[in-house]
Formats: sequence, structure tokens, C-alpha cells
Amino acid sequence: MLLDIMLAALREDDRDFVSVIFEEYGKQMYSIALDILKNEHDADDALQETMYKIIKLFLSIPYQIRHSSTSIGA
Repeated sequence: MLLDIMLAALREDDRDFVSVIFEEYGKQMYSIALDILKNEHDADDALQETMYKIIKLFLSIPYQIRHSSTSIGA
């Protein structure tokens, strides 16, 4: 599974971020995919692809910015 490989390659603090996103939104994303695709296997694939894209986008942000203690708008 590509997603598992990507998660294993992440730093621990980045893995924590991805885990929070998945725990918070994973069920909703899967449910929406299943409603649209009408197939559990395809919905699983869609969820994995979406998480892959989230991780890829997240990693495109420089590490220092991703983990800055300064909040936006402060």
C-alpha cells in the first residue's frame, strides 16, 4: 500500500499531522467516495489517493514553515 510506505517515510511529527487528518476526516471522505463510486474497493482507492495528495501537498511546504510555532494571523 503506497500510503503505508509514505507514512513510514515521514518524520514522526509529520506522521502525527497526517494521522490527525485521517482520524478527523477519513470516515467522511470514505463515505463520500462510497456514495459517489458505489463500490467499496474503489472508495478505498479514492481515499488512499486523496490522502496521498494531502501528504504530497503538505510536504511541499518547507519543514520550518510546517512546524513553526507562529500561528497564521498572529
